[in-house]
Amino acid sequence: VSFGLCQDQRNNGKKSLSESMEAYMTKELKLIIATSNKDKVREIGEILKDTPFEAVSMHDEGLDPEIIEDGKSFEENALIKARTVHSLTENCYVMADDSGICIDALDGAPGIYSARFCGENSTYPEKFKKIHGRFSLETKIRDIHPSLVIDLSHSLHSLK
Repeated sequence: VSFGLCQDQRNNGKKSLSESMEAYMTKELKLIIATSNKDKVREIGEILKDTPFEAVSMHDEGLDPEIIEDGKSFEENALIKARTVHSLTENCYVMADDSGICIDALDGAPGIYSARFCGENSTYPEKFKKIHGRFSLETKIRDIHPSLVIDLSHSLHSLK
């Protein structure tokens, strides 16, 4: 039985079944969040507070991979992030997401390019101003929708 624990230094890096059970019951399961966004990790941690999982960032685990989000969809980019971080861990749960805003009047833009829509370091007000300038006041709020995909990976399994 595997509870998705990260290796530790005891028993050649492996936890025994009783240690795994104890960890499960005492909230020692780590869920590595494939992000450098501390607020996102904190928010996920709050959601998981009554579960045996502890949300930690990839940086908390000493991981700083170069992740190239070159997918053609939110799903592909979330999977790229999860697989990249998971490849650097052993027997850990990894969660990654990709999200953005899609505007029907802009043919789904900015979509997967939402974060980089006005440049890598642009602020939300700058992004909103640019987006607002690209469509008319007749655009209805129902024509604008957020998209979010989450990928949870462990070993060779991936759940969306």
